[in-house]
Amino acid sequence: MEVTHRRLHEPDVVVVDGLRVASVATTLLDVVAAGDTSTVDNALLTHRVTITELDDALRRYPRRRGAPEARRLFDALRSGARSEAERTTTALFDAHGITGWTANTEVLGYLLDFVFRDARLIVEIDGFAFHRDAKTFQRDRTKRNALLADGWRMLNFTWDDITRRPDATARQVLDALAAAAA
Repeated sequence: MEVTHRRLHEPDVVVVDGLRVASVATTLLDVVAAGDTSTVDNALLTHRVTITELDDALRRYPRRRGAPEARRLFDALRSGARSEAERTTTALFDAHGITGWTANTEVLGYLLDFVFRDARLIVEIDGFAFHRDAKTFQRDRTKRNALLADGWRMLNFTWDDITRRPDATARQVLDALAAAAA
């Protein structure tokens, strides 16, 4: 375990059970410096911190260990991507010139990973950790059926698709976008 002493700005100190401790946002700067992005993802998904709070904390400590990594991560998070898989997908889209999408957008009451509204195309990244139980499996089928019935097209990809077959994955998205434009 590494113990670090540093002076914190007042906004970065919270009181928990009478003890002054570092805020969640400030603590997450150290977490990012240690190479752990999943804890940041979890804190954002569970609403323990906002991207604005993370940005503000980083702005107060621009030369802190891990600051460059934190800046890159927070910039990627600003795209709306909520997970490592979604950030990898946004990088894939950027690398292949795929535009016109918004991340984590609602359609028909469903929160979707990537929506190409003009093309009526949805891209979902399905991770095993969040799509393995019967209830989630059924919810995903119900969502898919409702969206298809409303005229949307859907593409579903896995972590392996976006990391091991990125060119093929990008080609499928580009082909779907071209078909929608035709």
